[in-house]
Amino acid sequence: VYINSTVLTDGSTATIDGAVSSQSGLYKFKLKVGDQSFDSFITKDAKFLFPQVIEITQSTSTAGSTANNTQATPKTCEDIAKTATPQMEAFIVSYCPYGLQMQRVLAEVVNSAPALQSNIKISYMGSISNGKIQAMHGEQEAVENLKQICIREEQPTKFYPYLNCFMKEGKSDECSTAAGIDNTKLKACTTDPKKGLKYAQVDFAASKKYGVSGSPTLVLNGEKVSEYDF
Repeated sequence: VYINSTVLTDGSTATIDGAVSSQSGLYKFKLKVGDQSFDSFITKDAKFLFPQVIEITQSTSTAGSTANNTQATPKTCEDIAKTATPQMEAFIVSYCPYGLQMQRVLAEVVNSAPALQSNIKISYMGSISNGKIQAMHGEQEAVENLKQICIREEQPTKFYPYLNCFMKEGKSDECSTAAGIDNTKLKACTTDPKKGLKYAQVDFAASKKYGVSGSPTLVLNGEKVSEYDF
């Protein structure tokens, strides 16, 4: 009820998919939003929800909390360095419900004020191993991350039309058609390591530079900030 009324404000609905189990003092369950399912956890008193947790015995190179990291000292607008051409970069992964929520906000900004598109960049978290992209939520997300990166870089006028469709139900193929994506050009990008992987590596290097570990994470004028501070 909380997620449907507070987080998902676009008309989509979250449900519990399958059985609920107990693990390490938490309840574990699959949260389904549209056609997508996410392993999630909640405390047994139902006070705290964790869309994802990090196992401390595993490498954190591609893992992260899907809730954004809060900062010890909140920043205000006055704390952020001003530039003539302000730039906000939002780091997300394509199947994170909180990352999708950030994409919805930024897409609405661009839809309402198209001139701001040049000041906003949606970037992606991840890594590359053995010539393949790795993502927080597995192979399907890695493929979608690369697809969105290629659209952003090579078909930029189709990027937000594609996101506006994909954010509703996650129907990637149908949204490619709806947005008028050139699939031949897209396939060439996603299968050519000199294109797609090169574009992705720029995103991943930036996320490493800023110490990004959660989706979404915002970087404003070169400083990592929390949306909760504003």
